[in-house]
Amino acid sequence: MAETLRQHPEVVEAWSVTGEPDAIARVRTQDNSDLERLIIDLQRNGMVERTHSLVVLSRLVGAPRHRDVQPWSSNIDDQD
Repeated sequence: MAETLRQHPEVVEAWSVTGEPDAIARVRTQDNSDLERLIIDLQRNGMVERTHSLVVLSRLVGAPRHRDVQPWSSNIDDQD
C-alpha cells in the first residue's frame, strides 16, 4: 500500500489505521477532476478497493504558522 501511495505526488501524507479503512491518505489535487483521476489510478491495480473522500472547504481553526511564532528567549545573568 505504501509503495502505491508513494507513486502519486498528490499524496501528501498517509497513515496506517485501525478500524474499517486500512489507511488514510491526505491528498492535494488541483480540482475535482484531478481528484477523480487520482482515485481511478489508485484503484487500477486492485490494491485500493474502496475510497471515501472528504473535501476541505475552508480552515476554521489552525495552529499559527512557524513564521508567526516568536522564538522563546531568556536572558540569564550569571551571578557568581
